[in-house]
Amino acid sequence: MRLVVKGAVAYGAVLAGLYWLQDSMLFPKAEAAIAAYPLPKEARPLALRTADGYTIHGHHLPAREPSRGLMIAFPGNGWNAEDFLFFLGHKLADFDLVAFHYRGYGPNAGRPGERAFFADALSIHEALTAELRPKAVYTAGFSIGTGVAGYLASMRPVAGTLLVTPFDSMEAIARQRFPWAPTGLLLRHRFRTATHLAGSDVPVAMIMAGDDKIVPPARSLALRQALRRVVFASTIPKVGHSAIYEDERFDEALNQAMLHLEGAAEDPARVDDDRRHFVPHSLPLLVPST
Repeated sequence: MRLVVKGAVAYGAVLAGLYWLQDSMLFPKAEAAIAAYPLPKEARPLALRTADGYTIHGHHLPAREPSRGLMIAFPGNGWNAEDFLFFLGHKLADFDLVAFHYRGYGPNAGRPGERAFFADALSIHEALTAELRPKAVYTAGFSIGTGVAGYLASMRPVAGTLLVTPFDSMEAIARQRFPWAPTGLLLRHRFRTATHLAGSDVPVAMIMAGDDKIVPPARSLALRQALRRVVFASTIPKVGHSAIYEDERFDEALNQAMLHLEGAAEDPARVDDDRRHFVPHSLPLLVPST
């Protein structure tokens, strides 16, 4: 009986640890505190005042003319937004690129979390599309950022979304990694990309890493199977979750992904819905950045 009690106490302690440590596990903001690379001089600092009183900081990197459209991009959980934008600028120089630091990351106050990320993504979309009035808007997400990009694509009119090392939901990853834990009860940040995009006609392009130890391939496959309109999907073999960005095959996959998204956006067969007629009633305020 004592062994049973001790086992139950130990199990409960482990579950409590998972519950309280999940934020630090999901959002290692210290890793992304300082940018390692300088942005080009043409990068324009942005500051956006949110509805709940925070100011979030980011940058707009203008495209080479003519611009193919605006890409609102969301980095992985350990990636400084400025370094992320530096990376994208070398890959997609003919798009207007926008990336913001997540709540609690870099210069931003507040606590990181799914609800805050989603709310900020909506604000970023509303403010930047109103100011820049691009001919097309794309969302892009890398790793955990795919959850944010997918949510935004499901809630606002976009021409397509690019998802790099994506997953169907954080719940499914947690269940696969911790099958002995009641993850459905413990997890506070669920990032249900498959649910958000299920039934949507937004064109989706997916790039996966064949040897991904962070996002199990089964989770990317489950997402692909749940989506209605995957216009491009590529798995780069024998490359890991982070190493994919250094692989020369990634550049070709990225180029093909954007070409397929642009082609799909021009397809007149795309189903119309109410989100295409969204008109923001209360735009968030872009304020001068210091």
